[in-house]
Amino acid sequence: MSLSNAQEALLSRIETVLDQSEIASLTSRLIATELRVPPQAVEEISELGVIALRLFPIDTQRLLSKGQVGRLLAKLTEANEPFGTAEARDIWQLTRSITIAALTAMDQLGWISGPIGARTITEAGREWLAQSSPTE
Repeated sequence: MSLSNAQEALLSRIETVLDQSEIASLTSRLIATELRVPPQAVEEISELGVIALRLFPIDTQRLLSKGQVGRLLAKLTEANEPFGTAEARDIWQLTRSITIAALTAMDQLGWISGPIGARTITEAGREWLAQSSPTE
């Protein structure tokens, strides 16, 4: 999928705002306020970000950025593999719904694999961690 320069610029700004925030703390409306753009613009570009696997929905109003998902992946290295949803939730100290959204995003990115309750970090996930060194 190819984005126009303006679309790419807004999507990058959304990613930056999310990357600099606490996990699941911002709604689309709050992001729009921070960026001083109409909420509809954030919602429309966010849909493109989801298609491009750069943004991941938590619910109808909140998103995770790829950077935020990466920060969570880094924390998962503390888990004994294979790990389940409960272990990830305990490590991240997040709600079950946010944990499931984050694990789904990691699965879509190919960073984890395995059945629910017995997931492991994939080679692609470890490579991403080595290249990006995400920090809190």
